[in-house]
Amino acid sequence: MLHGEWKLRHLQERIRSFSLRAPKPEASSCKDMPSLAPALFVNHGGGPLPLMGDRGHTELVKQFESGLIREAFDKSCDWDCIIVISAHHEAEKQNEVEVYADEESPGLLFDYYGFPPETYKYKLPNPGSPKIAARVKELLETPSKGDIEPFQVRIVLKRGFDHGVFVPLLLLKVRPHIPVIQVSLVGGKPGCPMLAHRNYQLGECLKPLRKDNVLIIGSGMSFHNMQAFSHGTSRLKSVSEKFDKGLRDVIEAADKREKHITHWAQTIPFAAECHPREEHLLPLFVICGCTDEGERLIPLGGSLMGCIRYSHFIAGA
Repeated sequence: MLHGEWKLRHLQERIRSFSLRAPKPEASSCKDMPSLAPALFVNHGGGPLPLMGDRGHTELVKQFESGLIREAFDKSCDWDCIIVISAHHEAEKQNEVEVYADEESPGLLFDYYGFPPETYKYKLPNPGSPKIAARVKELLETPSKGDIEPFQVRIVLKRGFDHGVFVPLLLLKVRPHIPVIQVSLVGGKPGCPMLAHRNYQLGECLKPLRKDNVLIIGSGMSFHNMQAFSHGTSRLKSVSEKFDKGLRDVIEAADKREKHITHWAQTIPFAAECHPREEHLLPLFVICGCTDEGERLIPLGGSLMGCIRYSHFIAGA
C-alpha cells in the first residue's frame, strides 16, 4: 500500500472515531468568545493582486484591515477553527462535498499564472482539524432538517489551499495555530437552479458549528466576468451596479431569501452577464444558509479596478 493511501485510510478511521454524539469540541478559553460566531461572504479579488498592493484593489484590502469584516473576525480572540468555502473548489461529482481533513497544513495551491515569482512563495502554515472535519462530515451526511437530502462527503488530502482561501486569510493575518478547513462547493450541473439551492442547504448543515466558536467564511466574488472588460468600463460599471443592487435586495429579504436564491438568475438584473458561471456567487449562498431565521446579512460595498461594484455580506458582526 502506498504511503498516501495508508495515510488517507488512517485519517478516515480517525474521523469515523469521532461522532456528533460525543462531546462537542471544547470551547475556547477566550473570554470574548461570541455565543454565535459570525458568517462572512468576502470578495477575494483577482488572483494574488490584493497581496501585491495593486491599486485597483486598494479599497478591498482596506476593508479587511478595518470596518465590518475586521470587527467580525475580531469577535473572538482565538477561533477554535475557521472553515472556508472557496469558489475555486468545486466537488467533482453530483451532490458531493469535499472536505480537507488532515492535521497538517496542506500548503498552498497557486491556481493562477503569469504573476511575479514572489506571488508563488506565500505561506499559510495553519493546520487542519480532524475533529472539526468529523463534525462537518456527520452534519452533511445526516442533516438535522428532514427536508435536506444527505450529501456525499469525500475526504481530501494535500490538495492545497487555493487563493480563495489563502488571500483573505493572509489579509486578515490569521494566527498560524488556528485550524483551517476548506470545504468545497456542492458538485452539480452549472446553471441548474438546484445547484444554488443545494449550496444553500450546505450552509444550513454547517450552521450549528457557529455555536462552537467556528468562523465560517464564503470566499468568492459578487461580480465575476473578466471577459466583460471588453465591453468597456462604462457599461461594466452600470451593469455591475444594477446587479449589485438586485443582489442586495435578494440577500436582505430574509423571509424570501431561500426562494429568491434558488431562482437568482431569473430574479436579479443582468445575472447572466455578471456571472456566466455561478461558482463565484455560490459561496454567498452557502453563507446565507448559515444564518438563523430572520438574521440579517449586512452588505459592505466597494469598487474594484475603478469600475466594478461588489458587496461583501456579514452575519453576526
